[in-house]
Amino acid sequence: IGWYRKHFILDEDHSGKHVRIEFDGIYNNSTVWINGVKLGSRPYGYSSFSYELTPYLKGAGEDNVIAVRVDRTAYVDSRWYTGSGIYRDVRLVVTDQVHIPQWGVRITTPEITGEKALVHVETEVDPGDRAGESISIELKIKGPGGAIVASLEEDLDLKDGALLAREIALEDPALWSLETPSLYCAELKLSDGSRVLDERSQAFGIRSIRFDADKGFFLNDKSVKIKGVNMHHDAGCLGAAVPKDVWQMRIARLQSMGCNAIRMAHNPHDPNFMDACDEMGMLVMAETRYFSATDEHRNQLEALLRVHRNHPSIVIWSIGNEEMHVHVTPEGPRIARSMRQAVARR
Repeated sequence: IGWYRKHFILDEDHSGKHVRIEFDGIYNNSTVWINGVKLGSRPYGYSSFSYELTPYLKGAGEDNVIAVRVDRTAYVDSRWYTGSGIYRDVRLVVTDQVHIPQWGVRITTPEITGEKALVHVETEVDPGDRAGESISIELKIKGPGGAIVASLEEDLDLKDGALLAREIALEDPALWSLETPSLYCAELKLSDGSRVLDERSQAFGIRSIRFDADKGFFLNDKSVKIKGVNMHHDAGCLGAAVPKDVWQMRIARLQSMGCNAIRMAHNPHDPNFMDACDEMGMLVMAETRYFSATDEHRNQLEALLRVHRNHPSIVIWSIGNEEMHVHVTPEGPRIARSMRQAVARR
């Protein structure tokens, strides 16, 4: 059992703001408190999650304490090295009460030709305490070189679960591929007059994928033979807390021997690893695990989908590995169907 405590003080500029803490992964059975108030518990050790701190924070200049308890007493719970405790990044995020939730941007490219790509951008907006009012939302799309290739700005009426969905056509798109993993960036800004409420940048790629039962996998309508390896979330003797440059080194070595794909066994991986796959042109099979007798399987799968749904490197979503109870228990087929439906809705 391990304990973490972090003291921090907010200044006057943070008064009335929305504050949350984001964890990219804690192994495992974590419980989080802020100033003695329990925020929640998470049994799974690989998913990213967050908690809102706003209602429980003290005033400017006063000491706040975040406490995290990790119960790793069931240490023989895996066939591979898991690590223990807070082994991925943690962020304290401060925004206006009106803000874009964590993982609140979804980008797809439903139509792609050699001359044009249609980019669909969905942006969730939490109105905070300003439901019924109107704000301005600005969207800029930057190309691989950083230049603005498209933009729009319009008013958005705030309500619970506000959503802005827009499609933008891009001429002569630079496609994401194994040889040239071109990445675009969608920059979103919420404002109220001259005051910026929240900003978000989301990388994405423009590419098409399809599987043919007779001819195999196609990337951008070109046949590609998938030559992959299986990789766990740790880096051997470096352990489970892996710096991004180590992932980049490992991916480069795999590519040098002809590998073009990685299966993420058997759980959600570090967002930094996924970013590296996007940037370096590596195909990915993203995987989660079942949690048979409960609905936790759906919670963890939906978390995986929300965290990683914008990565162009992901071409396969795996809903389980060696899950024998799917075949031998009455609940198995129901769980499999619900997970397939969640992937289809991603």
